[in-house]
Amino acid sequence: MESVCDFFMRKQSVIIDNYTFRMHYRATTFLLLVFATFIAVGQFLGDPIDCSIVEKDELQDVGNYDTSYRSDIPSHFGPLQNGGKAVGSHQVDTAMLDTFCWVHSTFTYPPAIRMPPDAVTNNHTDHVPHPDLIPVLQYPGLLPSLGPVKAQPRYHNYYKWIPLFLFMQAVTFYFPRFLWKIWEGGKVKGLTDQLHTTVIEEPIIIQKKRHLLEYFNRNIHRQHYYAFKFFFCEIVNLINVIMQIFITDKFLGYQFLSYGSRVVQFRDEPSYLDSSSPVHPMDEVFPKMSRCLMYTLGSSTTLRTHNAFCVLPTNAYNDKIFLFLWFWFVILSLLSGISFFYRLATFSPSFRHRLLCSELHLVDPQAVKIVSRHCNIGDWFMLFILALNMDPDIYKEFFSDLVLKFAQTQPY
Repeated sequence: MESVCDFFMRKQSVIIDNYTFRMHYRATTFLLLVFATFIAVGQFLGDPIDCSIVEKDELQDVGNYDTSYRSDIPSHFGPLQNGGKAVGSHQVDTAMLDTFCWVHSTFTYPPAIRMPPDAVTNNHTDHVPHPDLIPVLQYPGLLPSLGPVKAQPRYHNYYKWIPLFLFMQAVTFYFPRFLWKIWEGGKVKGLTDQLHTTVIEEPIIIQKKRHLLEYFNRNIHRQHYYAFKFFFCEIVNLINVIMQIFITDKFLGYQFLSYGSRVVQFRDEPSYLDSSSPVHPMDEVFPKMSRCLMYTLGSSTTLRTHNAFCVLPTNAYNDKIFLFLWFWFVILSLLSGISFFYRLATFSPSFRHRLLCSELHLVDPQAVKIVSRHCNIGDWFMLFILALNMDPDIYKEFFSDLVLKFAQTQPY
């Protein structure tokens, strides 16, 4: 783990990209790998699921739940097939039950709340829920919605795949960097070697600057392929982060797109009489308790249904990890979008000229104008990358030599 941290956090000797690019392949990849490792350790070294069989009578008595107006309780809490019978927990091995529910997924009910007829007449305030809602709030997702309409269960089969999913996301965020390093081929490192500092012998600096000047003059107007490959990788970064938002949304059962905004908007003290979903969004998307149905065959081939409640300890931190990722992906998408429009603006010669002037504010503006007139977008991009890897004083000397070289030729 220490070597991984050193790989992502160490200072780069040669800079061939920008801050937004590094947020994709360094910060995001590092965070995803840390989260994947943390969750994987919790799953394999801890107890990711703990299930227990519950009798149908116990289900109806949860939280002293008054089910007098609930006609759908029997069908929801004890679905028996082929004449099956609900059986006690003593007939099912706990380890087998945990493994079965972990492999075959658990389910909850969406928090669609319909108040019983006497909810308003009982004079309950917004801060005190109706007694019939208390078990719904205490055990979110375990009870079907109130009213005659039966709620469809929502199955959760994502939790066992979260470490692998986050690892694959980390790979996708690093891929543009991998591609750009192959295309870049160490060109900048070879051109700027020993030019990042003035603490070297003057003859070496003069020789290096001369070689760099000859290279730039020899390859004038031939750098556009180099630049466009980097621009392509920037676009891949933007497309990837947007795609990962939608892929994560599908992975979490289409609950991720609005996850962060719902958490922010959720009130600490919800109005229980007018709220259609009084359950916290974090408990809805990442339930801490869920249900599982396990079927076994009896001695006479009778199908027995085991109705279990399951505790999912890993969701106690999964919800916070994905909440952080929601905000991170949104911020990264915005920054990548801004970077994209900035890149479009650099296709304007006047905009590139202003950028050079701001970078070389102590250089004669007329000299900057000469270089801007001779350089296309590929040449400008190479000048930008060189500036990131050279000592400022050496770079200005190189720029002045470049101006003299261009002044001896016809204007571009």
